[in-house]
Amino acid sequence: MLLIGKVKDSIPHKNSMLHSAVIWMNGIMNAYTTNDAFIKDNMTWISQATNWNRFSATATLGMIHMSNPTEANEVLDTYFNGGATGATSPYATAGAYFAYGLIHSNRNTEEVTNFFMDGYRNSGQSEAIQHGVSLGLGLVGMATKDANLYDQLKNTLFNNADSAIIGEAAAYGMGMVMVGSADPNAIEEMISHAADSNHEKIIRALGISLSLVMYGKESQADGLIEQMCNSKDSTIRYGGMFTIGCAYAGTASSSAMRRLLKFAVSDTSDDVKRAALMNIGFLNFRDHKQLPTIVKHLAVSYNPHLRYGAAMALGIGCAGSGSQDALRILAPLTTDKEDFVRQGALIALAMVFIQVTDVQEPKVATIRKLFDKMTANKYEEVLSRVGAIISNGILNAAGRNSTISLSTHDGNLRQNAVVGLVLFLQHWYWYPMLNFLSLALTPTTLIAVDHNLKVPKSFSFTCKATPNTYKYPELMKKKEVKAIEKVETAVLSTTNKVKARNDRKNKADGDVEMSETENKPAEKEEPKVVVSAEEEKKETEEKPTEPVEQPLEYVMNNPCRVVRAQEQKIHYHNDEEARYFPVMENRFTGFVVLKQTRELKEGEKEEYYDDEERNLDAPNPDLVTDMVLPAAFEFDPAVQNAP
Repeated sequence: MLLIGKVKDSIPHKNSMLHSAVIWMNGIMNAYTTNDAFIKDNMTWISQATNWNRFSATATLGMIHMSNPTEANEVLDTYFNGGATGATSPYATAGAYFAYGLIHSNRNTEEVTNFFMDGYRNSGQSEAIQHGVSLGLGLVGMATKDANLYDQLKNTLFNNADSAIIGEAAAYGMGMVMVGSADPNAIEEMISHAADSNHEKIIRALGISLSLVMYGKESQADGLIEQMCNSKDSTIRYGGMFTIGCAYAGTASSSAMRRLLKFAVSDTSDDVKRAALMNIGFLNFRDHKQLPTIVKHLAVSYNPHLRYGAAMALGIGCAGSGSQDALRILAPLTTDKEDFVRQGALIALAMVFIQVTDVQEPKVATIRKLFDKMTANKYEEVLSRVGAIISNGILNAAGRNSTISLSTHDGNLRQNAVVGLVLFLQHWYWYPMLNFLSLALTPTTLIAVDHNLKVPKSFSFTCKATPNTYKYPELMKKKEVKAIEKVETAVLSTTNKVKARNDRKNKADGDVEMSETENKPAEKEEPKVVVSAEEEKKETEEKPTEPVEQPLEYVMNNPCRVVRAQEQKIHYHNDEEARYFPVMENRFTGFVVLKQTRELKEGEKEEYYDDEERNLDAPNPDLVTDMVLPAAFEFDPAVQNAP
């Protein structure tokens, strides 16, 4: 929180882009945490945002409260009813609908759907509100292939053909609802409307939606890819590059790679070149070690759009890897002559080094200093400063408890992550799309539960590494302002000479002679050095101390943060003293189900975090559910093909 405050104080008050970037930085740093203290404490400052900046600022509440639908109405109600500062603006209401969609993403219930339908009816033909409702409705119905939701969004698009603002959001919503469906009717309708539309925003949104429709379809998408890539409209070809990336995500397909590289070097449109190179990151994220070799020559191209595309390809494909090869390519791009290339390089660096500690890679400390320096540098271009602020948010995403990952631990594609990053990359044209990055975040934690799905405190395990290898970064400390000490006024030598001359003159004029004591120059006293207790402590701390030898392993207690690189260092205890052991002993993150290996000893009592946190005043303190639990069964990892 001190870091957010420091960045806020370092930017000029009248720059709306930097103002919005700080609000977004707070949103991603507190994503999923429900910690909206910064917004509440700085409401007057935040309310300086106007129009679409206010829309984006309100939407960040959705990132902060993601997966917390029980409190969504309480958090956003003031924005729907005009009770918050500046909430009477239609842009704030529109942002609240977008936020509501983020909170309820993939939660397509009748109640939530009706809420958005009411939003359309109560919009009063406001373009901003219909924009927010359309994005929210798309998030709620993501990949559901719900015909009613799709028709509602399609009608919104067709009935507002003259409005690029409404049409763009409705088009994105259609793509989100139909993710991975390859529905021929939806494809035909999108292509047909894109051909008839005069608005570039709508055509681009439909092109991106077509790519989402073909998510994971590989060769089944080749016909559509060919059609889009051969289009005379560069905006459709732009969508074609993302269609290749979505259809072949994670496959490292050589044919798809050749096609992307061909468009990266030969297309006449800079937008298409940039998109082609960025999508190479989606293709090769599973084998990120090969990615720097593929893009390194294009990263030094004369065309700045190719340099930007190479940077973002590394950010997508090497996310969370801490790749040194990626660092060697990205570092020079942070000083590129083009401001937007510097922005892309900074964002990519944050994506590559998210949750990588200083011990794992010492350059992480230098990267953090670079972000701070570029954020505070008033002579830096605004785009670069925005990139530095956004990067600081990504590097500390979700309270430093999440990373960006396009696949699960079993190697399967994470649909939300791919969709989230594809839409996030559209922030080049529309900054509110930054909020979609939260879909790509995944928690880095280990939570072990017993057969009752309760979290036992007694379960622990060993990490075969030194304690400082994977620890959290040091928190910023508030600097204490020292009291100003009074300093004796300096006396110039010329002043003494003038004084002596006056004394001689007065004596000659018959003034009373000074006594011997008075006439004798005062002896110069040695100045006393007074050292305060604080300074003494500081001096002691600054003295070089002998390095403390770190233990080679340490015990971790349930539940805890386990970063990706740490997983291979985890060792479960399987001795007589251990009461639990994982059912799947090769699983080191997420929810780990435990089996009981011994009964409780006499006088021994098991404690659970669930009991400690039980709130009798909560609406459902005993967590009663209507879900039917499966009957008891024997779990055999070999039969279940578990890793």
